[in-house]
Amino acid sequence: MNRTPTYLLGMLMFGCASTVPDNYANHSEMIKAEFQEPLWIPYTTDSLNIISRPKARAPYEALVAYCAKDSGVLKQVAKDGNVSLRHDEMLLISGQFHCQAENKPVLWAVMIDAMKDYGGLSPTHGYTLTVREANNKEVLEGLISSKPRKQREQEIQQFRDAVRANSYATFSRLSDAPKSIGDEICSWNNLYGFVDDVSNHRIRILVKGKARVNTPGFFFRPAPGSYYSDDKEEHIWDDAKNWAACDYSV
Repeated sequence: MNRTPTYLLGMLMFGCASTVPDNYANHSEMIKAEFQEPLWIPYTTDSLNIISRPKARAPYEALVAYCAKDSGVLKQVAKDGNVSLRHDEMLLISGQFHCQAENKPVLWAVMIDAMKDYGGLSPTHGYTLTVREANNKEVLEGLISSKPRKQREQEIQQFRDAVRANSYATFSRLSDAPKSIGDEICSWNNLYGFVDDVSNHRIRILVKGKARVNTPGFFFRPAPGSYYSDDKEEHIWDDAKNWAACDYSV
């Protein structure tokens, strides 16, 4: 059952949210619940009007609050190139944002994408805002563009280490779950397929392919992104704990 998007509702009704969106397991769950649907933001002049401003700021304000809950500070590392330079307010609340504590690796990163939208038959111009996880490539590009060389090299390595550790933690947690025939599953070394048979702690897997990436745990990252693969069509038996539920259609 879908949650009611309480944060967005508060912003629209009162101009601010009454509570921090802390009733979610993590920021990803909050984004999916609160901002699953794109937001249409009209721009009748060079600035947001009193009606559109709370709606436009809702994603940014929710992310600021959730980052503080995670003991971090939300920082804009890249502006959205689709936003007109004269739309100052929209430039500040769209683009790429990192949640990060002082001298710590990036905790998580998101994109608030702003696409120019002319409102169909309406003469009103505006933007459609979409909130999503930033993928690893976007995060690394954000670090490169926003930091001095020595600092960015250190933070890039910290980010890669954190992604690997978090991905392995996700894989380990999911690999303990029982497997059933038909489940889509992936291995830590980027094989993917589905469960064809189960026998105690062992499973037979119909391996459909392997992601052609350089690092293990690809399917257990927060936002894997697109990938090339080597197709396979083979059965193997393996310990069930070497595999975990995944979505390899990403």
